[in-house]
Amino acid sequence: MNTQRSIALLGMPGSGKSTIGYILADRMSTSFIDIDDLIEVQEGKPLQRILDEKGYEELRKREEEVLLSMFRQDTLAKTSGIVMVIATGGSAVYSTKGMLHFRKHARCIYLNVPLDQIKKRINNFSQRGIAAPQSYTIEQIYDERHALYMKYAHDILNVPGGEDPTNTLERVFALCRS
Repeated sequence: MNTQRSIALLGMPGSGKSTIGYILADRMSTSFIDIDDLIEVQEGKPLQRILDEKGYEELRKREEEVLLSMFRQDTLAKTSGIVMVIATGGSAVYSTKGMLHFRKHARCIYLNVPLDQIKKRINNFSQRGIAAPQSYTIEQIYDERHALYMKYAHDILNVPGGEDPTNTLERVFALCRS
């Protein structure tokens, strides 16, 4: 039995995981979960505040807990088709246990957006809630995470700079149907 009945979008902050995920879930008539939003609701505060108060290691730990709590078997067994579309947090790939769990239960698609485009999209880097050491630059984070996204993705979708989000959505949708 194929247990990969969900779609998980991986990628840097600003890569479009939440935007594409929300529209994709709507189009597929299924639920959408944004891991960052879920953590914020559970903690009762924005990611940046969690980082400021507890540090990036604690945010990554919390993210791993959420990743490992996904895909309850009783829910999966009762549902046919795609169960859910998930936008992972950008730092989800630091959790080996969490990502192996996701690879087992979801088709992991890496939205590979070039660094120059990420820089254009993230104009509030210091307030974005990015789980990394404060001394890291966006370039360092990108370089470190890119290898991990590549490692855990079932599919890599290269998203060229300036691509219309509708085109990206169509390409993700085509991957999900293949």
